[in-house]
Amino acid sequence: MPATATATTARTAWESPAHPQWRQLGSRLTDWVDTLTPRRDVLVSVLPHHPGSGQPAGVFNHRTARITLDATQAMPGRPDPDRIDLRDERDRARFPVLTGVLAHEAGHATHTTRRYGLNGAVAEWAALLEEPRMEGRVAAGNPQARRWLQASALHLLGQIDPTSADHAARTLVLLGGRILAGVLDEESLPDLDAALAPWLTSEQIAVIAEQTDRAVSAADGDTEAITAAAETIASLFGDDAESASDGDGDGEGDCGAHHGPPGDGPLAAALTAVAVVAARELRAAAGIVDPSPAAAAARAARQAHTARAAEDQRIARQGLHESRRRQPTADDHKHAKALTRSLESAALRAVDVARTPSSTPPGRLRTSQLVRRQGQIHARVRPTATPWENARRRTVDTPSLLVGVALDISGSMEPFAEPTAVAAWALARAVRQVGGKAATVTWNHTPSLLPVAAVSGSVPVPAIGGGSIGLPAALRVLDRELVLGRDQGARMVVVVTDGDLPNPVAVREEVERLIAAGVRVLWLVTEDGGMTPPVGAEVAVIEDPSRIGQLIGAAAVTALRSEK
Repeated sequence: MPATATATTARTAWESPAHPQWRQLGSRLTDWVDTLTPRRDVLVSVLPHHPGSGQPAGVFNHRTARITLDATQAMPGRPDPDRIDLRDERDRARFPVLTGVLAHEAGHATHTTRRYGLNGAVAEWAALLEEPRMEGRVAAGNPQARRWLQASALHLLGQIDPTSADHAARTLVLLGGRILAGVLDEESLPDLDAALAPWLTSEQIAVIAEQTDRAVSAADGDTEAITAAAETIASLFGDDAESASDGDGDGEGDCGAHHGPPGDGPLAAALTAVAVVAARELRAAAGIVDPSPAAAAARAARQAHTARAAEDQRIARQGLHESRRRQPTADDHKHAKALTRSLESAALRAVDVARTPSSTPPGRLRTSQLVRRQGQIHARVRPTATPWENARRRTVDTPSLLVGVALDISGSMEPFAEPTAVAAWALARAVRQVGGKAATVTWNHTPSLLPVAAVSGSVPVPAIGGGSIGLPAALRVLDRELVLGRDQGARMVVVVTDGDLPNPVAVREEVERLIAAGVRVLWLVTEDGGMTPPVGAEVAVIEDPSRIGQLIGAAAVTALRSEK
């Protein structure tokens, strides 16, 4: 299936919870869960929910033996659900959040016992204590699971930086319990006592830590130990505790996280770093090589440049700059015809003859080398003469020609606008005759394509006005219009400007990008001064505006001949 069709199908699936891809993904995830738990009655369903729905990333229902996942949280980046199969180790490394959330809920199915007879704050604290206790059992039984759980920690825990005393106590249970259970490393997190001191007294911290340790050490099925620890913690806060979970008191829905966005506090930042390291280690173990930071930055820069160029092209095609049309003069037609003849001559098909001397036939006999060879033999020295010569003839195809003109139309360019427009008109006609393509972009503070047509009988002359920061955008437009980045044929860009540009760094970056791609850049300035021309550009000062066409034409002929 083509990539565009695949992307369309994936987008449709994310927009429709009833799409069959979600049911198919749930079936594949159920197959993988069978490798995590001895139970054979656990089913998995996964659906995308609205980001503000308040749904947890995952929840296990003991009554129905069903794991329900929220794709919006468990599958960040909205990947194609049809291309995910966690039975493949590489996919488990590619989608560590989904893997961790599912392993967490499978842990509930395996290690969590329904807690009957509990209600209110005690039931809620018991659900919280069960989270790290169960994860400790999961990590102990599967060495890889520890990394899965770390990679998905923020999605499982939600908002972890405290905003109240009750919230701080929950944070201590969830994070401190995971440290006690061996799921998280203490050194990877800030000092919890110090982080929670604004909300909890040292006595409260001591009691919560002691009871969390007691719960984490409890064996599967020991609900009495968990209940006793929950009662002790609940007594610290009385009846004013906030709702801790969405459970109903009997353990039907196990998910004790404090849901909500993770925020940007120190604990959330530390967990983010833990998740990044865990995901990287999982990818390395699966043989997936991540790009270096420099390569990732370069790729991001290329993507940003492409997006910016696409937007510049969209603006340029709107034709925002005003222009008037005038009829070409006899001299204009004469110049266009002369340029056409020069380009056709430079582009003529040729025969490349390669002559290779040889000491043995066949080939054309060269008498002087034969006499030399006989003399070498007579003198009893090793013959080095080459009496025969082979000639190989190769037909050279006509090279293609792409020429872009970037014309400065800021206030000081009045004398040069019309001669450049005439040169662009003549160039478009001449380049068309040799099978090439030309484009002209005018720029002040924005770029705009000048409507120069190769078959047009009139010359569009742009109006002068505006600033002079649009050259980088104009070069990007020419690059996209002519596809200058391809390594094929003769490619040339002409910049006509007064050189008084306020953004020389951005200009140099774009010009050097073109030069690195093999594009010849002709930098025509109206006078000495202004910004220093970019390195690698051919620089010429326009002493007479009427000679702009000759300068551009000569450069185009040179570019075409150099490609033969």
